[in-house]
Amino acid sequence: MDGTLVDSAASVLRAWRWTAEQLGLPFSAFQPYLHGIPADQVLAQRRAELATTMLARQAMDTDGVVAVPGGRVTGCSTVTCSWTRTSTCPT
Repeated sequence: MDGTLVDSAASVLRAWRWTAEQLGLPFSAFQPYLHGIPADQVLAQRRAELATTMLARQAMDTDGVVAVPGGRVTGCSTVTCSWTRTSTCPT
């Protein structure tokens, strides 16, 4: 019906502006995807892109990263060494 019997463009834009504000993102992050793609698909795509970007930024931002007490790094310097994060959890 939308675009044939009714024009909901103003409502759609207001809803996406609100969504961007709630997520702390600029409206321009969603603007290219507003028409013709269901909202849940847009949000899933943007979340995946944001998660990938966030993880990359986190991996590159080593300011303040320090060894935990009792931990040690052997055989490499923090500048050239690859880091691996591990954890264990009893089930």
